[in-house]
Amino acid sequence: MLATAQFMLHEHAILEQELRSGASLPRGSLRIGAVPTAMPIVARFAAMLQTRHSGILPAVLSLSKALGIKDAIKCGPEVGFFA
Repeated sequence: MLATAQFMLHEHAILEQELRSGASLPRGSLRIGAVPTAMPIVARFAAMLQTRHSGILPAVLSLSKALGIKDAIKCGPEVGFFA
C-alpha cells in the first residue's frame, strides 16, 4: 500500500511539472480581421504564426472598409483590424 501511494505521489509530481512547463506557451483561438486587399499577406502571417506557435489557432476574417474600425472592435478584443 505504501509503495502504491509513493508511486501515485511521484506520478502526480511529474504531471504537475509537465503542466507548468507548458503554461507560458501561447495558445487559443485568434481572429484576425483584414480588408480584402490585405488578405493574402494576413493569411501568410497567420500560417507563419501557427507554425511558430502550434497552440494558436488563427482565423482570418475579411472585413470591408465600410464595416469601419468601430464595428470591427465590437467583434471582440481578439479581432485585429489591418487597413
